[in-house]
Amino acid sequence: MTVEVDELQFLDGHTHAPASSRESAPKRIPLDATSTADASGNALLVFDRVPQGESWDLYRLVVGGVQWSTAAAGTAVVYRTSSQASTTPSLTQVFDEATSLPNVSFYLAKQVSLIAGESLVVYVSGGTTGQQYVASAQFAPAS
Repeated sequence: MTVEVDELQFLDGHTHAPASSRESAPKRIPLDATSTADASGNALLVFDRVPQGESWDLYRLVVGGVQWSTAAAGTAVVYRTSSQASTTPSLTQVFDEATSLPNVSFYLAKQVSLIAGESLVVYVSGGTTGQQYVASAQFAPAS
C-alpha cells in the first residue's frame, strides 16, 4: 500500500494536538515545602507566596513523608492564607484535607486559586515527632 504525503499530513493533524495548543499550554510552577514534626507531632509546611501582580491555580498536591513508600502518621489540612501561617486556620481558609498520608489531590483550573500575597499551607497533625513531612505542589498562572 502506498500512502501519499497529503494523507500523512491529514493523519498527523488528527493524531497530534495542533502546534498552537501545544505552545499555549500554561507554564507549570512546581514548588515544594518541608517541615519536621514537633514534640506534639505537628508540622507546618508553608509554600512561597504568590508574587505581586500574579495569581496561580493549584493543579496537584502531594503530601506525605520524604518518599512515597515512607510511612507517615497523621492527617493534613490544606488552606490558603495571606497572613502568618498557623496551626489554627479559620474554616473559610480550609479547602481540603487528607485523612491518611501519603495523599495526592488533583484540582481543576480555578478550583483553588491563590492571588498575590497568598501562600498555600499544609498543616499536619497527629504525626510522628521528629519525622520530616514533604508537600509538593504543581501550580500554573491563572488565566
